[in-house]
Amino acid sequence: MEPSPPPEPPWSTASTPGAFFHRRPSSWRARNHAQRMVERIYRRPTGTMCIQGWEGEVMDSAADLAFRLAADDTKLCERLRFGPRCDPDGPAWVKAGPLTGSASLRHGLRRLLPWRHAPTIQEYFNLSWLIERHIRTPLPIAAGVLLRHGLPRYQFMLTVEAVGAVTLAEFLENGPPAERAEVLDELARETARMHALGFIHHDLFPRNILLEPRSTDPAILVTGERVGTWPGPVGITGAGRRLLFLDAWAGGPAPQLRGPAYDIACLMLHADELFTGPEQERFFRVYLAERTVQERPVEPTALFRDTTRARRSLVRKLAARPSRLRGYALPDPGWKPPPLTTPPSSP
Repeated sequence: MEPSPPPEPPWSTASTPGAFFHRRPSSWRARNHAQRMVERIYRRPTGTMCIQGWEGEVMDSAADLAFRLAADDTKLCERLRFGPRCDPDGPAWVKAGPLTGSASLRHGLRRLLPWRHAPTIQEYFNLSWLIERHIRTPLPIAAGVLLRHGLPRYQFMLTVEAVGAVTLAEFLENGPPAERAEVLDELARETARMHALGFIHHDLFPRNILLEPRSTDPAILVTGERVGTWPGPVGITGAGRRLLFLDAWAGGPAPQLRGPAYDIACLMLHADELFTGPEQERFFRVYLAERTVQERPVEPTALFRDTTRARRSLVRKLAARPSRLRGYALPDPGWKPPPLTTPPSSP
């Protein structure tokens, strides 16, 4: 007889609200998550659409939308009214666009690997994987790729919109100074948890992290309403936290060529513009302490060395492709992590 499902995680009473999460989810939980994942194939004269989702009726509507967009090779990233069955007209976010030339061939070859998929489907899997492990992301609704002659030619992804959220980059440039320490601590803790789980983001720039406004209704935190929690039995995972990770298609929990130092290098690429010296020190101190709490400690000297090398390599690549700087000046390649004035301790 199969054992009973484990009890749901309790409400966190720790000093850090919402700190509780399963570092290693049970096999029952993993199976439950897998059973909620649905793949559907839609064949029409314009091509074959492979869609991942978790509600069949919603996937049918998503397929109709995707075929309409693909007919004109529409490229967009904008809001619309779309959602799961519990909120079909809720605020959602769609990003879609064609895959042409070398991009189509490259991602077509990637699909031959058992652990890699087209970018939007890979991101759907990655966001779902993170949510299941209590790392907050926008709730993925559906994602798909249009195939012609076996190659991906168009892709799309739908997520629930984080209403009122701004990017972390916007917050660091113009946000209230009184909230910076709180947000910085959460960023360090959640990044450390993600790395303790073995997940490497690969594009962990501040522009790829959203910050939700403080909730005025505690019930929203309790129910997880529209805060990125998976609609399955994973407990209360959003309470007290405001950061949402997105654009995670390039990374994942599978074996990666890059490690945690690369993610931190992305965060600290424009460290001198976005963080003060004491804030940089605070980030590393909280990060190292949280890695120890999650039983995945890292040696500070090795982390600082690897982060410096990864950032220097990243700056060289940006110098060769200035368009990827997104309006920023080329960062100083000589930046180094600040020395810790106090040893890491539990935050």
